[in-house]
Amino acid sequence: MSPLTADEARDGRLIFQETMRMVPLPDRDESGNTIKRYMSERAAWVCANDVPFLQGVMAYGGPANPNFYTLLVTVRQPKAPSTNAAGDFFPLADAELPLGPVCFSALVSFRPSTVSEIGAQEISVQSRFAEVLGSRPPTEWKPVPPFDIAGIVASLGTDLVATFPAVDMKKVDLSSYNEGKSLHERRELLLYRLLAPLPASDPDAHIMVHAFQADRNGLLMVGNQVGIGFNFGRAASLTYSFVVHVNPADAVMKYGEDQWWIMEACFPRVEAGRAIIMGKIWSPEGVHVATEYQDGILRPAQPRGEGKGKLNLSAGPAPDFEGEQHLTSTKDIPKFGLGTWLSDRDKVAHAVEFALESGYNHIDAALIYENEDETGKGITSANVSREDIWVTSKLWNEHHRPDEATKAIKKSISDLGVGYLDLYLMHWPVAFVPGKGDKLDKEITIVDTWRAMENLVRANLTRYIGISNFAKRDVQTILDICTICPYAHEFETHPYLQQQDFVDFHKEIGMKVIAYSPLANTNPTYDSGLKPILEDPFWKDLARKKDATVAQTVLAWGIQRGTIVIPKSVHEKYIKENQGALKIEFTEEEMSEIAKQDKKVRMNDPGKSWGVKLFADLDDPTDLDGESREL
Repeated sequence: MSPLTADEARDGRLIFQETMRMVPLPDRDESGNTIKRYMSERAAWVCANDVPFLQGVMAYGGPANPNFYTLLVTVRQPKAPSTNAAGDFFPLADAELPLGPVCFSALVSFRPSTVSEIGAQEISVQSRFAEVLGSRPPTEWKPVPPFDIAGIVASLGTDLVATFPAVDMKKVDLSSYNEGKSLHERRELLLYRLLAPLPASDPDAHIMVHAFQADRNGLLMVGNQVGIGFNFGRAASLTYSFVVHVNPADAVMKYGEDQWWIMEACFPRVEAGRAIIMGKIWSPEGVHVATEYQDGILRPAQPRGEGKGKLNLSAGPAPDFEGEQHLTSTKDIPKFGLGTWLSDRDKVAHAVEFALESGYNHIDAALIYENEDETGKGITSANVSREDIWVTSKLWNEHHRPDEATKAIKKSISDLGVGYLDLYLMHWPVAFVPGKGDKLDKEITIVDTWRAMENLVRANLTRYIGISNFAKRDVQTILDICTICPYAHEFETHPYLQQQDFVDFHKEIGMKVIAYSPLANTNPTYDSGLKPILEDPFWKDLARKKDATVAQTVLAWGIQRGTIVIPKSVHEKYIKENQGALKIEFTEEEMSEIAKQDKKVRMNDPGKSWGVKLFADLDDPTDLDGESREL
């Protein structure tokens, strides 16, 4: 093993010193305390490219109190742009600009050596995860997903690599361990080791390496755990604490092939656009050396013009990400479920019971289906626990007013007998006057209704909320105002109405797509003029190649393209048979051929009878005269 070279500064290897390009400023006296100040030298490390940040470091304890030594770091930014905003470096004159409030603070606790009279720690991470850690050599785990390390090297150079070691970092795959667990029960393990020697005579430098690598990864990990990946709208550390539990010498990292340290991370709380991460630092010998706590902003990206899908730190306030939904859920929505629309009241209870006992764990219901009470009987009769199944219901059009929405969800919960919902959808972006049939309610908007639905989450009546049958612009209307943003969008999509661009749009913003009528025109109420898909020669031929039924093959396509499919059936044979879709896969060539089968024909469009133009910016919108109301 040799020190890191410039060419190796990538693939998850963290160049510590490159992030510390700070220039010292004259000491300042504030409230009787001497504080060291530093200013960012490079524009690459700031939240806005034309504004530097100023970092203050104040020491507490030390010689006057040998049992206590802490560094408090605060970060502020000038209110005005740099005097050299177009350049690559910030001039020292920027330090004299008026400063804004503190935007970040960190507390790092060091300690002198002492004799430990009492010592206690939990079972080491190496023991608790011995099986997975022993399943392969540390070097074979994937590198920790980095920021653009290659870009950093290109912009900043690597002239300091030899003076401070980089850290090699690997991520242990705990997907099997985390499956089905609540957010606060999940764990992430990161392995890291020195890639160049660091003097043991400077234990504080080793402690800073531990602290830095822990801080660098927290929000990335929680982003992955709550399902938004790197699709951040806002992500920033706000406060950070790092507490060392051992004598300084015990935090020193040896340099060697097998000297892997472990950061064990968990996520106790996510709420109101904020996330808390706790990380435990374990030595190769299984000693709990330090603990970090990080509080930060975590909000998913929303489409905002050219900034869509990118971290846009100058776009103004973004919608909060409400982690309560994720915190309390045992799992993400299953990719396969049982639909109940048009299921006969006298058959749906048995169908639901049979499905759940046959391995289904996802039931899609709605108040307007007029069978939720029977669906609930099937759920109750099945030999499954509530925590192991996913139940979706929907808010009907005449319940869009806030007080009506609360009554509606409580009725659905009562009829279904489930105590709470996993997902509650606004069934259509159309409001009816309560008790007046399909008379349009012009006093209420989808924004008003969405605000009411957010309160249903806060009241613990549903874990997630979402939308159904929205046009793209309706989706955007909700994204622009949401505090708790939609988890999923349920809409018609199948081989005859693929809407691939619309599906891809949802993937970009991190919203799940639930495909209703996934078998197209098999629904007896549909009259599209097309040959039933189960008799379509293309699909019959493809099903033969897959040694499957046409229904299984069509459903498998829906799953492979990333949508959640909810075929309806009350027949045991088909309920069981449809599950075979989970075992079918297509080649890229086959997926391309399927894409050519798109007829762009919509089967379900009540807009004409309601006098409302639905799906205005999508394939096959409602065809209405000019006098009809357009949403």
